[in-house]
Amino acid sequence: MGGPLDLSEPDRRTLRALFRRYGVTLAYLYGSQARGDAGPLADVDVAVLFDASLPSDERFRRVLLLAGELGTRFRRNDVHVVDLAGAPPLLRHRVYHDGRLLHCADETVRVRFATSALRDYVDTEPLRRIKRHYLLERLRRPLAVAPAGPPPQGVPTAPPKEPPTVDVQTVAERLEALEGYIAELDHYARYPFGDLTADFVKYRAAQHSLLLAAQAVLDIATHIVSADYNPRVQSYRQAVEELERVGVLPPDLASRLAPLAGFGNILVPDYLTVDPARVYEVLMQGRDDLRRFARHIADYLAGAPPSNNL
Repeated sequence: MGGPLDLSEPDRRTLRALFRRYGVTLAYLYGSQARGDAGPLADVDVAVLFDASLPSDERFRRVLLLAGELGTRFRRNDVHVVDLAGAPPLLRHRVYHDGRLLHCADETVRVRFATSALRDYVDTEPLRRIKRHYLLERLRRPLAVAPAGPPPQGVPTAPPKEPPTVDVQTVAERLEALEGYIAELDHYARYPFGDLTADFVKYRAAQHSLLLAAQAVLDIATHIVSADYNPRVQSYRQAVEELERVGVLPPDLASRLAPLAGFGNILVPDYLTVDPARVYEVLMQGRDDLRRFARHIADYLAGAPPSNNL
């Protein structure tokens, strides 16, 4: 479920009470929902900062639980929560720059966060240029182990007739995030089905990484299609299918990625139940497709001009 989020004053009071219950010091709504330009596919991005004394594993647990509770309260399955303590400088700056404050328990902490977010963003600008260069090079390398069976058939990746106009920085951020999610999924895939599902924290973390990886793929597809091909696309599935039509993705890969548009509903139907067998199946079988997708997008971005935001 996407689209604009409308928060009334009673909603805000409820959120503040919820954040206090989870020990949140600062909470921001950020992204398109905060900027006021949320479209029909827009998700909900929330950034939180806990007390500095809270251990990282406890912060992680609270982020998972908070994301689930916010999704239930908003009755939507596209709520994403990030912990600002572990967020990269670019994301912290984005929250500082266009975020909407939802909760503040300590004004001193808010000022300190804003100051450090701006300072770290400026200090790391040269690093971002270097990282983008090597990220694209890394993602374009072939897989170390070829998949079993004959090579997939399909059209090669192809840029549009004109150089890509998509915001390279935005797509590169999501590619880097996707690379991290794949690494997390590789870790959880080491566990047998019974061991993974018996451990609440590990299982919920695997779910969370799957959802974030799926959302990264869909966001990337939507950005490229909207910028370079078809600004009238109305759904995530259409965005993936459009990338196949124009030759950015091969048909076999696009056909397997298109169902990601409904993956949140597989994981959280009615916000209450989960199908562990389906989650584990996607965990074990979907990681190579995510890697192939990243390589095709890196090939595509190689034809884009440098971004002024890098």
